Amino acid sequence: MSDSRKQQARKDLFATIALGLIRGIGSTLRLKIEGFERFEQDDHKLIFCGWHGKSFIFANQFRNKGYWVIISNSNDGDIQNRVFTKLGYQSIRGSTGRGGVRAALEGVRKLKEGGTMAITPDGPRGPSKICVVADLDTLVGPGDLIVVNDTKVLPARLVLQRKTGGAAEVLLLEKRSNDSRLWEALVRPGKKIKEGELLEYFGKRVVRMGPRTEAGDTFVVEILDEDPLDLISRIGAMPLPPYIRGSLKDQDRYQTVYANKPASAAAPTAGLHFADDLLERIRRTGATIMSV
Repeated sequence: MSDSRKQQARKDLFATIALGLIRGIGSTLRLKIEGFERFEQDDHKLIFCGWHGKSFIFANQFRNKGYWVIISNSNDGDIQNRVFTKLGYQSIRGSTGRGGVRAALEGVRKLKEGGTMAITPDGPRGPSKICVVADLDTLVGPGDLIVVNDTKVLPARLVLQRKTGGAAEVLLLEKRSNDSRLWEALVRPGKKIKEGELLEYFGKRVVRMGPRTEAGDTFVVEILDEDPLDLISRIGAMPLPPYIRGSLKDQDRYQTVYANKPASAAAPTAGLHFADDLLERIRRTGATIMSV
């Protein structure tokens, strides 16, 4: 394989991993923009802006709406472009040094045609204050509210077998039914496994493959058990991000101390910095801690 093809393969791999994490973490977030429904109904021309590395929460929230997005002509931009495209966006490529003017003019044309734009600015974010989580109790007091995401991470990575004897892997991303039976999932090998195929765990049929979702690279799967969450907890593994190598002997190490509701395929990682003693110090300041 040539170097260029290897580079493209790496970008495809990183984009797939990023998409899985985005969809997993996105399923744990509750984001509301006041008045946004009114703008959509009135057919306003909208422009969203987000910085590099900060745009994926927005991207997941407004996926599959056909919005246009301007993405830089860089290696990082190549990966970002793959992710945004899979989330249902239409892209224009351009950055400060390469094609920026052309991309801006193309964006204006799309706005005039009634499109909605999303722009990832290129360049430094400027100075910002640095907050060490362990010192958070020194920055809050009476009247302050801290909201924590009490989602508990499911062992959502299912290593299974096909009837042919081949290996299969299912990464559960987001529930599609209230009884936790239907899920949106990433599946490997996605191109080979057919709709209706049954996947097994040591001879027991545990997952039925459904159709592809509107995203195109995920599937609807059905958990074949009377208690789906119990089955997942028994046979699943923690879907660790790529920067955590190896396996977890104690799966609680990938949970926040306030985790409560099993629902997520990825931990709200900022919350892993919070310990019980820090939460208690925050409460002693008079600040309020609430869960969502």
